[in-house]
Amino acid sequence: MAATIVAAKNTARAGCRALVPETFRERASLAAMAFSGILFLSLETWGLEAFYRLASRILPELPGFRLEIFAANLLPAFFAGLAVLMTFGSLTTAVSLLFLSDEIPFLIPLPVRPGTIFRRQLGLSIAYSSSPALFLLAPLAGLLAIHSEHALLALAAFLASLFSVIILCGLAGALLSLGLVRLIPPDRARLVAGTFSALSLGAALVGARQTRPERLFDPVAAVELLQGLASEPPSTSSRNPLQLLALACARALTGDPGSLYPALGALGFALFLFLAAARGFAGVHLAAFRKSREEGTRRITSVREPRAARTLTRELFDAEVRNLARDAGTPAQIGSLLAVLILNVLNMRLLPVSDAAGKDLVFGLQTGLTLFLVSALCLRFTFPSVSTEGRTALLLRTFPVDPLRALAVRLAVHSGVAVFLAATLTLTSGFLLEVPAPALALSSYFVLLGGLTIPAIQLGMGALYPRFDAPNAIAAALGPGGFVAIGISMLLAIPTTALASREVLSLLESLIRRPLPHLTLSLLWGGGAILAAWTSLRLGLQARRTADLSLP
Repeated sequence: MAATIVAAKNTARAGCRALVPETFRERASLAAMAFSGILFLSLETWGLEAFYRLASRILPELPGFRLEIFAANLLPAFFAGLAVLMTFGSLTTAVSLLFLSDEIPFLIPLPVRPGTIFRRQLGLSIAYSSSPALFLLAPLAGLLAIHSEHALLALAAFLASLFSVIILCGLAGALLSLGLVRLIPPDRARLVAGTFSALSLGAALVGARQTRPERLFDPVAAVELLQGLASEPPSTSSRNPLQLLALACARALTGDPGSLYPALGALGFALFLFLAAARGFAGVHLAAFRKSREEGTRRITSVREPRAARTLTRELFDAEVRNLARDAGTPAQIGSLLAVLILNVLNMRLLPVSDAAGKDLVFGLQTGLTLFLVSALCLRFTFPSVSTEGRTALLLRTFPVDPLRALAVRLAVHSGVAVFLAATLTLTSGFLLEVPAPALALSSYFVLLGGLTIPAIQLGMGALYPRFDAPNAIAAALGPGGFVAIGISMLLAIPTTALASREVLSLLESLIRRPLPHLTLSLLWGGGAILAAWTSLRLGLQARRTADLSLP
C-alpha cells in the first residue's frame, strides 16, 4: 500500500509540474493551448445556445409536445453511438497502453502489485479514449445545467449515466485487447484493433444514415418526425440498459428525485466492475505481457539480400511511406474516410436542393467540411509523426541528414495525402451538385491551398512541441502543441465556408451592414495560410536543430 501511495503522489506531482511552466516557450504553449481550448468551447457553446433558443420556440408549438418524452426517445441513440465508438475506440488505445507502453517494463520490477499496475493502465486507457468525447460534451452539460428547471438533478443524472457508459465500454475494449493479444502479437493486434475501430465507425455512420436525416429539410416530414419523438413515450418495460438510463435522465428533467437512483446505481456498478476487473485480470495481463515480450525476442526475421541505397531523398520518402502505412490508425482512418465519402455521395444525391442559391450554400458548407476533415486527418497522423520517433530521436540527430530535408520529405508525403482527400471530396461534391465552373474553381483554390498549408502547420507544431514519451500517437496529439495546431487549422477552415459561398457571404454582409470585398478576403486568406505554414515550419525546423533531446 505504501508503494501505491508513493506512485500516486509522484503522478500527482508530475501533473502539477506540467501546469507550472518554466521556460518562455512552455508558458507560451500553455497560454496558446488555453486560448485554443476556450475559443473552441466558446464557439460550441454559442452554437448550442442558438440551437436551444430556436428549438425552444419551435418544439413547444407541436401538438402534444413533452420534453421528457422527447429526451427519452433521443438519448438512447446518443448512448448507443457513444457505446459503440467507446468500445472499439478504446481497443486500440488499450493495446498500446497495456502492452506497448515503455513504462510497463519499468513498473513491473517495482514493489507494486500487478493489480495496481493493471488498474493504472486501465484507467489511463479509459481516460485517453474518452477525453475527446468529454471535451465535446462539456458545453452540452453546461447548457443543461443553465436552462433546466431542475439543474442539479438533471446534471447529476446525465453525468452519472454518461460516465457509466464510458467506464463500462472502455473496460470492455480493454478486456477485448487482452484476448486479442493472447492470439496475435501486440503490434499486429494494434492493427487489427484499428480495423475493428474503422468497421465500428463505418457501422455507426451507416446507422446514422439509415435514420434519413434529409427528412429534416422537408418541413412536413420534419414536423412529423419531431412530433413522433415528442409525443410517443417509449416502453417503460424495456430491458435495454441504455433505454433505462435515458428514461432516468428524462425523468430527472421533470424533477423526479427517484430518477437519480438508476443513474447512480449504473455508475456504482460500472466502478465495481472496473475494480473487480483490475483485480481479477491483473494476472492475465501480466502473463500476456511477458509472453508477448518473450515471443518478440524469439521472433526470427528473414534476412534479405542487401540492396544499394538510392538517393537520400528517395530513402527518406520510402521510410516515411512505410511508417505511415504501418501506423495502427491507418486502417481505421481509411475505413472512416471511405465511409465519409460514401455518405457524402449519398447525401449529395438526396438533398432536396435544386436552385442555384441552395447549391451554392451547400457547396460552401462542403468546402469548410473538407478542410475540417483534412485538419482532423493531419492532427492524427502529421502532428505526431515527429513524436513517434521516440527514443530514436537522439540517434537520428547524429545521422548526416539535414533536418530541413527530413521535414520537407515528410511534408511531401502527408500533404500529398491531404491534397488527394481534399480534391476527391470537392470534385465529387461539385459533380453531384452540378455547380458552375467558377464556383468549383474557387472552392478548389481553398481546399488545395488548405491541403498544402494545414499539413505544414501541423508538422511544424509537431516538431516544435514533440512528445517523445507519449504512449501512442493520440496521446502525442493531446498536448499543448496539438491544441495550437488544431486551433490554427480551424481558423483557416471556418472562413472558407463564407468565402466559397456567395449566399453565406451575402448573409454576413446583411448582418454587419457593410459590403465585404470577396476577392481581397480570398487573397488575404491565402496569404495568411501561407504565412502560418511558413512560420510553423521555420519554428519547427529551428527546434529540430537546437532542441536538447537528452532532457526529459
